[in-house]
Amino acid sequence: MQEVQGYCQDCCAGAEALHAASVVMRDFRSPNLLTCNGAEGKYVIVDLEFAGPNKHPWTLDCLQGWDEHTLNQEGQYDTFSDMYQIGKMIEGLPFWRSGVRPPALMSFVNGLKSKRLSASKALQHIWITGHC
Repeated sequence: MQEVQGYCQDCCAGAEALHAASVVMRDFRSPNLLTCNGAEGKYVIVDLEFAGPNKHPWTLDCLQGWDEHTLNQEGQYDTFSDMYQIGKMIEGLPFWRSGVRPPALMSFVNGLKSKRLSASKALQHIWITGHC
């Protein structure tokens, strides 16, 4: 579970950096994350082809993995859309199918998918910090 925790932390840290610059990834999927050479368990975001300004009107077709909950109520992709996509990505990881899901992880994923956790708040979640 420590690797999954690091994966989640690295995704949220990458999202936080993008969001601080008012940029959204729009394509958070496992193939768009790579492990750093020489840094075991460290992941970086790659393939920023669809990255763009936060809340910019989306005029193209939906991307792979998007669903009816991805865009906000105004039909825009925003920072919470990125966090939602991270939650969906975590649910798609092989370990998820094993059914081993600690309560803190479930709370974390539910917070992402309900769009209650910004990247900054996600990095403060008990699943990431290990602290109550």
